[in-house]
Amino acid sequence: MTICLEDENLRDFIQEIQDNACLREIFAASKYWKQGGEEAVNLLNNYNFKTIPEEVASVIEKLLTDVCPESCEACGCPIEWNQMSATLLNGDNLCDYHHQRKEKMEKE
Repeated sequence: MTICLEDENLRDFIQEIQDNACLREIFAASKYWKQGGEEAVNLLNNYNFKTIPEEVASVIEKLLTDVCPESCEACGCPIEWNQMSATLLNGDNLCDYHHQRKEKMEKE
């Protein structure tokens, strides 16, 4: 999983973690959340992404690696940051395409 804190999609995803209680709950289950992850996520809004302290960046990377699936369980394609919220909230570790296929099959 590539974690580049200057990636706009990743910044948007981190903002979603702050704004969405369900996502925060998912992240709160990680051991890294209590080891500075929550504070690091909250601090990111106060920094220009080019000046993030190494300690904050390290905690964020550990937290994201622990919680976020690297790839879709159905096809193995990488899950992009702009799809990560949906993937985590759906709870199935599937990319958008395979999640929609799964829902369609369940309805039939």
